[in-house]
Amino acid sequence: MFPYCFAITLRSFCILFNNEYIDFNKNEVLLIKRNDVQHFIMGDERCVMFIDIPCNIISDYLYIRLRDADVLCIHDRKNYFFRKETYGTFLNSLMPLVEQKKNVNLYESALFVLLDYLNEQKQLLPVLSYGLNNYSLRVEAIVAAAPAKKWYLSDVASVLCISASQLKRKLHSEGTGFSQIITEVRMKKAISLMKSGNCNTFVIAKDCGYNSLSYFIHSFRKYYSVTPLQWLKQYGIQDRSGNR
Repeated sequence: MFPYCFAITLRSFCILFNNEYIDFNKNEVLLIKRNDVQHFIMGDERCVMFIDIPCNIISDYLYIRLRDADVLCIHDRKNYFFRKETYGTFLNSLMPLVEQKKNVNLYESALFVLLDYLNEQKQLLPVLSYGLNNYSLRVEAIVAAAPAKKWYLSDVASVLCISASQLKRKLHSEGTGFSQIITEVRMKKAISLMKSGNCNTFVIAKDCGYNSLSYFIHSFRKYYSVTPLQWLKQYGIQDRSGNR
């Protein structure tokens, strides 16, 4: 299921959308709900190229770009979609990458560029979050904004505008739990820091929300079946903390 898609306008046209006539220029980039594609097809399918955005791309984008969970609380937007004019040269250079679906890295990078292009002042982030088709992905995106924070179920529930008990039930129905998501986010963060060259396990533990280094090592080993030091050795990276 694709909650959103990009719409690239190929020429100027006008359509009737929610009882309102809207004009579009050539070379506009839009983010629209997948269910709204029909409005553009009714106008003229040849005017628009549609690019579906998989949920995993949205989740990864939120994971990388979201740095403040409070941003997700801002969800008062009157417009039906996001739109922004661009240059033909920009689209001409980007479209070949979008068509490279077999090359996952190029394809995902191209979609990230388009999302960044529309994400002015982070207004796109809450919209993308509410478009995710399950609550576990939403919780993951919120926690990933500040993995070192001491998160409570009620904190995340308030961001999602539901009660803590409702969120707990929804996560349970998706086969996961709040504590499990917290651990997964922090372990992913630890690996990300280690890959980026931060090889001090003391610092990594703190940045991932662990005040106790021994508990961090225990959690890491339980999750990955190796200690942080063993993981670093596997990739030929030296631990700078002197920890063994």
